[in-house]
Amino acid sequence: MILRTASQNKETGQEGVTLVEVMISLVILLVVFVGLIQTSILSVEHNMRNSVRDGAVNEANETMTQLKSRDYSDPCLTDTLLAVVQPLPLVCNNTPGWTSVTRTVGNYPQGYAVGKTVTRLDPATDLSKQVIVQVRYTYRDDPEVRYSISSTIRQKPK
Repeated sequence: MILRTASQNKETGQEGVTLVEVMISLVILLVVFVGLIQTSILSVEHNMRNSVRDGAVNEANETMTQLKSRDYSDPCLTDTLLAVVQPLPLVCNNTPGWTSVTRTVGNYPQGYAVGKTVTRLDPATDLSKQVIVQVRYTYRDDPEVRYSISSTIRQKPK
């Protein structure tokens, strides 16, 4: 069987495609393009969600770096329960609460709340402290997401 790419009118000898064949091919192309557009939209949504999460990770890492750069006896590293941490500039306020931070993620302002917890691991000797930095955020209509990192800070030997 030979596959023909165009139909032939036997009466006139003219070759070409019929209107029905063109319409069917257009419908098939439309279905394919709608699927590709849906895939693209889903991909962009997942990329944006990951960028927002990366912003929370970066905010937590920057805050932890700032806290670890402080002296062990710094008032910012005293025992607290979710004390306020202001990442930039280096400001620390030990009143309970969260600090609001806004980052631009893909031309979209995304809000984050940053807090910290400092706990002495051995209250008798006070040689090491555990620092936990928490970042919470919401994206669109999703429930609140929390990201936290922890580190141990040791007092330098004298």
